[in-house]
Amino acid sequence: MAEKLLYNTLSSKLINNYFNIMRTIFSTFLVLFFSLNLFSQEKEAGLFVGATAFQGDLIEGSFDFNELNIGVGAFYRFYTSPKFSFRLGVNAGIFTGDDANHTGQRQERGMSFESSIIDASAIAEWNILGINIYGEGDYNQNRLSPYLLLGIGGAFYDVSVTTSRVDLAPLDANNEYPAFSLVIPMGLGVKYATPRVTLGIEGSIRAGLSDYLDGVSKSGEPDNNDWYGFYGINAAYRIGEIYTSSKPKAVDEFEATEEEDDYEYDEYDDDGGKE
Repeated sequence: MAEKLLYNTLSSKLINNYFNIMRTIFSTFLVLFFSLNLFSQEKEAGLFVGATAFQGDLIEGSFDFNELNIGVGAFYRFYTSPKFSFRLGVNAGIFTGDDANHTGQRQERGMSFESSIIDASAIAEWNILGINIYGEGDYNQNRLSPYLLLGIGGAFYDVSVTTSRVDLAPLDANNEYPAFSLVIPMGLGVKYATPRVTLGIEGSIRAGLSDYLDGVSKSGEPDNNDWYGFYGINAAYRIGEIYTSSKPKAVDEFEATEEEDDYEYDEYDDDGGKE
């Protein structure tokens, strides 16, 4: 009875924590969205599709081609200059791992997992060569540029673990851990810009601040946190009017009016000659 009461109490606290976390993330995203929207020169909305990979207790080494799965995402990108952009995004994917893919002690352990992860992130991009965000009007900027990315995010996950030979540690078996973790996205890519569409190839990893993204910690390697990644292509569509220079349209029109006012016209007399 006491154990059941303790479990219900812990579950209630975890649920309250989830709501608090979700409310904080939602509020942060709103503040970032309106702030970036205010100072950005160009904006894009895009989609991502690709493969997912996991690095954790049930994956030997840093990559397992036997455990690639499908991942998708959506994002909203803000350009503050040709070299710097920021994006808010949501990614989702399935991640798996199986001791049967390996040999020795791992195979004898006989564990496997499947985790559904949804993460929300705020990411800064450094377009190394500068990318043309002004359509056809500014030929000094590149249409093709590699970029680096770094950000912060949160991952919600739902994981199931099966074992055929070795029993899970009590903490792992009872799922007594939060199904949320802060993550640090980092990666690189290449993007190509046209006046309306930006295409990209990107690989990014999420460094988790938890060892329970695969549902295994005490039963595996408790000293190492779990990582996961998204690798694929993205396409973004330019929203709104396309500027033809790094200056806002209102500034361009104002300068054009000043030039007309400063232009000196020659005056002619009635016979057609200059005065």
